[in-house]
Amino acid sequence: MLDKLKIISLDRVVAFEAPAEERVAKLAEEIEREGRLRNPLLVKPLDDLFLLLDDVSILAALDRLNLVHVPIQQSDDALTVRPWQRVVENWYADDLAEYCRAFPRQVSISSDHGPLSSRQADVRFSTKAAYRLTFASDSFLTRCDMVSKLIASCSHAGGGFRAKLALDAPDPLHAFPQATAAVYPPFFSLDELAVIARRHIGLPYGLIRIDQPGRILGIDYSLAILRERAPIEEKESFLRELIRMRMASDRTAYYDGYVMVLNN
Repeated sequence: MLDKLKIISLDRVVAFEAPAEERVAKLAEEIEREGRLRNPLLVKPLDDLFLLLDDVSILAALDRLNLVHVPIQQSDDALTVRPWQRVVENWYADDLAEYCRAFPRQVSISSDHGPLSSRQADVRFSTKAAYRLTFASDSFLTRCDMVSKLIASCSHAGGGFRAKLALDAPDPLHAFPQATAAVYPPFFSLDELAVIARRHIGLPYGLIRIDQPGRILGIDYSLAILRERAPIEEKESFLRELIRMRMASDRTAYYDGYVMVLNN
């Protein structure tokens, strides 16, 4: 697992989501104040680049802090890619109908049920009404465009997203009494996310959930060292020594085969 850790240039990391600017500012301030990067970025090798599988706001915050290099954990084939469902306030059935009328050739609405396909989304209202959106094209680029406009429609209605929840949450609206709707985005594959990142499209923030068994946390790498113009080899040597020290301490913990915390 620890052999998945290495140091790379920050400019080799690409993302499939657009960052949330308020979150970027908050993270940059927090990381600068602590003077360390707690966790390595989770990435997937992508030819000469690395696809970010973590929160894109962290990447934007590190760029804002002028980091030269960054520690990463390379993913393996055990990872899963799922959409988050999002709870929305002040978004109603009339808003959904207006969204569909604006794009009559690209999206249709029905009351069908069952598992979502890769070109479908669901919207469930607190009134117990549930609708299935089907995008006309199999193209994932069309799906990107339509999902972005769906999210924009929610935001323009004055609601915005309150929370992101796992797709299998049985009744997300029950836990949020102020919520009016839950939006279930369509699926995107890892290969599709790679193309989105290479084309700098930028999905709306917080639509994709990626789980990696064996995630390594608590590395606590010094920002001062990451900012230096020293060779990557020297920084990787420091990383190996850092890991050795963490593993030799009594603060390393391994949780249920899923997360290893090096500085618990």
